[in-house]
Amino acid sequence: MFLAISVLMVCACSQEPDKNAATTAGATQAVATDASIGANTTLSAAAMQTTAANPTSVAQWADVLEQNPDAKVVTDADLLKRIAATGLPWRVKHKSTGMEMLLVPPGIFVMGMSPGDEAAEPVEKPAHEVTLSNAFYLGRTEVTQAQWKGAMQNNPSVHKWTDEGLTEQESDAKNATDSLPVDNVTWNECQTFCVKTGLSFPTAAQWEYACRAGVRKPTYGAIDDVAWYEKNSQNKSHPVAKKAANALGFYDMLGNQYEWCADYFAANYFEQCKLGVVDPVGPAQSKSGDRVSRGGSWDSDEAQNRASFRTTGSPVIQYPNNGFRAARNP
Repeated sequence: MFLAISVLMVCACSQEPDKNAATTAGATQAVATDASIGANTTLSAAAMQTTAANPTSVAQWADVLEQNPDAKVVTDADLLKRIAATGLPWRVKHKSTGMEMLLVPPGIFVMGMSPGDEAAEPVEKPAHEVTLSNAFYLGRTEVTQAQWKGAMQNNPSVHKWTDEGLTEQESDAKNATDSLPVDNVTWNECQTFCVKTGLSFPTAAQWEYACRAGVRKPTYGAIDDVAWYEKNSQNKSHPVAKKAANALGFYDMLGNQYEWCADYFAANYFEQCKLGVVDPVGPAQSKSGDRVSRGGSWDSDEAQNRASFRTTGSPVIQYPNNGFRAARNP
């Protein structure tokens, strides 16, 4: 079973990103935020700007919903400031899918084991500093079944919302599954979705940075408040955005469905990144071809629903507890 494989997916220190992955942009002045690594964080003014800060280019693929970040949604003051500093629209709607996306600003964070996390596995160590030098957009929720059907004209999901006593066929006919996250999709199928829509996977580093949203704890809130997992899910996935969001405004970063990331799997690679890395995109290849997935799911235990937990799966196998969240460069 996909969720049972608790191996490490780690960042690479040298692979070139694809056209939708974040790319390096200028020098930054930075040191780690984790006291165990031992320094205070500083981020230069230049590092708070994205080299692609062009609102006009965003308008080519998205409709702007809100230019400036809402302090009631982006509840971390530093993140709020850095989003505004990019000059890019904060909340947009992807034109071809209708997907709501939020801007994630450049920044520096500590990836891997959270301080004092007793559930952390050896593969989550050592924690290490990561610099993301460019802003990027990320889906506010996991890709839904409606968004998948709109782009792919099919719905491979095994989870159907039939609480109203409808059959699976009746649920489909009434679009009752539209707000559920898509599941049972391979990495390769998700890549086809991305090619069709002009979107991409987030890298594992981008995913964890957006999940943590400035928090160094294992989760960004009480687990029952933020995640659908084995103790509260009734053994199924749930409509997106029903649990509390994190400090960047993203829903279901933990629980509901595992989320594919761009990176290949490579065991023990954090050791090679322990001195810090800039814009990591994962190893150039993996022996098995497996890809990383993050975030836990409706059928995983609390230990797997942590920001640093990572697992891996075959890119050609459909897993009923796995979906994905789309990203996009400005």
